[in-house]
Amino acid sequence: MKSEKFSKTIEVVQKEKCCGCHSCYNACPVKAIKMIRDLEGFFYPNVDEEKCIKCGKCFYKCPHVNPPQIFSLDNAYACYAKDYNEHMSSSSGGVFSLIADQVLSEEGIVCGAAFNEDVQVVHLCITKKSELLRLKETKYVQSEIGRVYTEIKMFLELGKVVLFSGTPCQVAGLKSFLGKEYRNLLCIDLICHGVPSPAVWERYLQEIANGKKVVKMTFRNKEKGILNVTLDYMLENGDIIKERYRDSPYIKGFASNLYLRPSCHQCDFKGIQRCSDITIGDFWGISEFHPALQSEFGTS
Repeated sequence: MKSEKFSKTIEVVQKEKCCGCHSCYNACPVKAIKMIRDLEGFFYPNVDEEKCIKCGKCFYKCPHVNPPQIFSLDNAYACYAKDYNEHMSSSSGGVFSLIADQVLSEEGIVCGAAFNEDVQVVHLCITKKSELLRLKETKYVQSEIGRVYTEIKMFLELGKVVLFSGTPCQVAGLKSFLGKEYRNLLCIDLICHGVPSPAVWERYLQEIANGKKVVKMTFRNKEKGILNVTLDYMLENGDIIKERYRDSPYIKGFASNLYLRPSCHQCDFKGIQRCSDITIGDFWGISEFHPALQSEFGTS
């Protein structure tokens, strides 16, 4: 008879503690877990009891149950890309892009969030610099991790350098899934406000486009400067709809915490103590500390 600790599945974790990181989904050796959306549009694990072998891996790979090692981020830097095109194609100073470019130049792997063909946000791995543009820029939607953690483990075991970028809980999920530190893994997380519902995002896309298909969008078109960004939606017929950031109902709802994931309201992974190697964000107020590093197009 199996002991109780190995009879636990991920479903015993309180829903408000689940960050949707997909670690359990990747850890299941018999693929007995599906990630199912709830009424708010967030993904949660659902265990097929007929397939489940009660191994307990899903439970013990959860970053809430088994938090990864944390580190104190002692140093802060202000920077932005000197190359104009690099700077403008990034949501802020372009630091992620510069690090990713270096990793790719060493034949490494870069994993980050990208829009798919339906303008939903998913995580994917790339190996070519020509693909890096997809991973740039802010996406104010929770991304779907899918089987990316499993792919990353495979690359790491092959000796490839891997750069993973995501929210703090996604980095924690990856670390908990891996179960050990890899010298060839570099993790970057974000100063995160929280993750909005993918279902709300889908609904908003339908409303903003008035039933037409959105084929491409950017949350931060900063051609007029970082303080005057617009949300740009490109339709199938080539038309572009522009919203001022400060006027967008979607952004207002996000900033007001109206449709964040429940776990975001009691996040276990924010603060100075982090399991990532680097944390990035907008350096608002940089002019007060280092005026020379202020840029009208954003400083990281």
